[in-house]
Amino acid sequence: AEQAFTELLQSLMAKSQNHVFPFARGLAEVQALPESLMLDGEYLQVFVERFLMQRLSRRILAQFHIALHRPQPRWVGNFNLETAPAALLREAVADVRAMCLALHGAAPDVRVEGDARLRFA
Repeated sequence: AEQAFTELLQSLMAKSQNHVFPFARGLAEVQALPESLMLDGEYLQVFVERFLMQRLSRRILAQFHIALHRPQPRWVGNFNLETAPAALLREAVADVRAMCLALHGAAPDVRVEGDARLRFA
């Protein structure tokens, strides 16, 4: 039963992995509508935040479950004990900046501070 559940999670993850960018494009289209057709901005903001938070939390839990069922040395679930958080953060910043540039034409500068040699373990 546990293996079947893990396989189901893997299947669901594969089917839903490319939903964020179409969602972002749809949101940009809604925001470009004339004001008479526009949804209430606060309602839209709450909806988007709730949608993304729920999606992210479910994906994190599913990915962690799947990873726990594929044990690897120096890993605990999704966490590589050799990971350098600063490098990971720089990659995330680059991804988010690219998305901001694509959707809004601008992106803030981000500076990562701290000990870049730090590892999880």
